[in-house]
Amino acid sequence: EEEEEEEEEETGFYKQEIWIMVTREARAVSFCALIAPLFRLALQPFISHACLATDVETCQSSNMSALAGWLLSVFPQTVAQNLAPGFVFASAWLLFAIRDHFGVVPNVSLRICETFMGRMSLRDLCVIMPVHFLCPLSTFMILKLFLPTGVASIALAPVVYSNTNAWFVEFIREATVNCAFTVVFLVMPELFALNKIPRFLTGVVMYPIYSFSVDPNGMGSAFGPNVLYALAAVAERSKGGLGQSRARFFGVFVGGFVGGNIMRRYFPDDAKR
Repeated sequence: EEEEEEEEEETGFYKQEIWIMVTREARAVSFCALIAPLFRLALQPFISHACLATDVETCQSSNMSALAGWLLSVFPQTVAQNLAPGFVFASAWLLFAIRDHFGVVPNVSLRICETFMGRMSLRDLCVIMPVHFLCPLSTFMILKLFLPTGVASIALAPVVYSNTNAWFVEFIREATVNCAFTVVFLVMPELFALNKIPRFLTGVVMYPIYSFSVDPNGMGSAFGPNVLYALAAVAERSKGGLGQSRARFFGVFVGGFVGGNIMRRYFPDDAKR
């Protein structure tokens, strides 16, 4: 009887631990999925009015265009061209803020990296991975219900990649940039802290990563196949969304795996952590 009671207690503790982990992950991922489209929406007026012309007179002809162009000049040029989905859906500043508040980073690539760093087990990764795919989908659907149609079409527009490259080429590019994303995101804040440099500059250092092209049209990585699936599903678009994302899906997972092994070997966590 005592052994049965101990087993029941262990089972109950395990279920409670899983529940806490899932709810924490769900809150973080849902919050990120809520804020990212709103951030995308906030950038849209500036992108629409940005003056990308090189002619000075053309720029001066519209005060709004000049102002928008000046504001967007602090961001990567690919943001003004709508070619940097990762800058919106995997913004370093947003991920830092959510991690500080919820204790987890709501990004598939980074969670895979942390798993192979030893910060969490493969069992835990398998438990939270459905959360990363279901929560953005449900959040985007709720946003679509409450936002006006025109606004929702901008905030929740699917990210479309070209299929002209060979699958393997796109996979390599996706895996490479995701590996760089995970390593830089985890290493740079620690280096900056040692040198008393503000952490927010990490987002600036990551500009080239957000701008790195993963398809012939210059589109950057979204750093999360869950976002691509959710946006495509909400837009009810199969072509250019669900049907083309094998390279994105496997590239993110392989990139996170390689990044995790690099971190474990060259930048391991302290034993006290």
